[in-house]
Amino acid sequence: MRKKQLPTLKSDAEAEAFVADADLTAYDLSKLVPVRFELKRKDKSVIPHLPDNSLPRTQER
Repeated sequence: MRKKQLPTLKSDAEAEAFVADADLTAYDLSKLVPVRFELKRKDKSVIPHLPDNSLPRTQER
């Protein structure tokens, strides 16, 4: 049985929706390559001074 080609996904939301519903065993994954992400350690922090009326908006997230 011939396997399907992976679709081109243009956003993280599209990728999440695809993998949530797709059976990945039905797709040809032979052209995928491992990717390694290197994240730099944060060596500085910033403490902003905000007006009181801005504080509730930052705490919602």
